[in-house]
Amino acid sequence: MAKTTIWTWKQSNGKIFTVIADPENGVIEVRDDKGEVIFRKTQLSHKQIQHVEQQFLSQVAKKTFSQPQPTPTDNTFDPMIA
Repeated sequence: MAKTTIWTWKQSNGKIFTVIADPENGVIEVRDDKGEVIFRKTQLSHKQIQHVEQQFLSQVAKKTFSQPQPTPTDNTFDPMIA
């Protein structure tokens, strides 16, 4: 199962863009600091998205979030939580 990955991409002018890579749906999207979509590429293969992440985003951006992650409603036993 592919994961949606969110990257932050700091621009030289100080603005921070958000890049969302969704291999399951074949989408890479870039949002500006206001959250508006400034670039969207669809119908990409999983390999194409993986290539972008490996060759480009890994050099200029920072991975901030990857799905799926455990939710607070997960009933997994954790002995460190009272």
